[in-house]
Amino acid sequence: MYGGFGCRKIFKCERNSLSHSSGFDVRGLKFRDLPKRLLNFKHPQTSNFTKMPNLLTISLNNVRFRAYHGLYPEERQKGNDFVVNMQVSYVPKAGTILSLEDTIDYASLFDIINLTMQQPVDLLETLVQGIAHAVHQRFSQVKEITVSVEKLNPPIDKFTGSAAVSYKAEF
Repeated sequence: MYGGFGCRKIFKCERNSLSHSSGFDVRGLKFRDLPKRLLNFKHPQTSNFTKMPNLLTISLNNVRFRAYHGLYPEERQKGNDFVVNMQVSYVPKAGTILSLEDTIDYASLFDIINLTMQQPVDLLETLVQGIAHAVHQRFSQVKEITVSVEKLNPPIDKFTGSAAVSYKAEF
């Protein structure tokens, strides 16, 4: 029989070959015939795995700005439209968050983005890194942050679309 039971068409599979007692038969190789040391192999990076504490993630999505970032003089004069997305993950102080003091206020995150977007820079890479590090400086409990900035109308001849840069940092 070909197909079914998770087998690709190039392998011949039979119903009985998938049972635990007979092993998995692929062109004569039976899973049960593999040495026990291979079956019990633990990858070195996962064998000493320590559980990451529960992270809470706050996202700001599709935050739009008119700003003056770019290498070219016309970008600094005319400006461009930008979209910012940010995800901030941290370990909460309390089990259940009941007050604003127990979390990171997303209005404060927006203030950091807004302030950074008002200061023109040449590169989007500088912008995303600046936002990420400003957030971590203000909120030291942040463990992970991802920031992306999309320039909606980049000054590229015969180009339709947008350009974006994303930055992820773990602290």
